[in-house]
Amino acid sequence: MDQAANKMPASGGPDEKIEFLVRDEPHVRLTAGDVVFRAGDDGDRMYVVRDGRVEIVVEDQVVEILEQGHCFGEMAMFDRMPRSATARAVSDCELVTVSPRRFDSLFTEKPGFAKRIMHIIASRLRRSNLRLGGRSDGVA
Repeated sequence: MDQAANKMPASGGPDEKIEFLVRDEPHVRLTAGDVVFRAGDDGDRMYVVRDGRVEIVVEDQVVEILEQGHCFGEMAMFDRMPRSATARAVSDCELVTVSPRRFDSLFTEKPGFAKRIMHIIASRLRRSNLRLGGRSDGVA
């Protein structure tokens, strides 16, 4: 299968609400090629792309390209398990970092945030199921 065919746009599009809620959190700047985290690393925070592009890689396959407003690393905020993918800057970028404590606070105090995060996870799981099953009709 062509690797370019596996590059899928990010789930649900940019999320201005999430970006707004975390705008005052710490930021980190990366240059193209920098690794944000590797599969197997401790999941110690969630990230929101403030500027630039980040690719998500699973077993040497790019499965998603994330741009401004997209979040990633959210699964670890729930289960505190090691990372299941590698995240790497495709371009120079700026990321907002969200600690587990801040994530938990937003999740319990902002129902819209919780609903959006659940939507993102469900969308990514559905797309993963489609890739694994070889289906392209959008039904999973």
